[in-house]
Amino acid sequence: MTTGDGPTGVPTSAERVLGSTYLRVLAFLRDRAMRGDATARGLAAGLDGYAHLPPLRPMVRSWLADCASERRLIRPTSDPSVASALQSEVTAAEARVGQAADRIWREVVEGIRSGSLRS
Repeated sequence: MTTGDGPTGVPTSAERVLGSTYLRVLAFLRDRAMRGDATARGLAAGLDGYAHLPPLRPMVRSWLADCASERRLIRPTSDPSVASALQSEVTAAEARVGQAADRIWREVVEGIRSGSLRS
């Protein structure tokens, strides 16, 4: 993340936490894509630049909710609990940063697409 709401544009600690949480969500998404989740594969294509548009935050949140509610089982013993934990972390972290969540999401996705961040 290059900008933030902190002094002199430096990201606040809440913004850094949200950014790292988004990275973990996107790493989970990539793992699911490699294991055969077609929706995750489509969303991951946007991260890799194969799709013209990057994945939208609401789409990823909806996919994560489906994983947490066991509608998208790949690894039934771990995926729902991992997705549920990530979903809780995202919700809490987004609540701390408010409207900056959209900007942080864009920065994380742009960083991944440009190669400066890895998920």
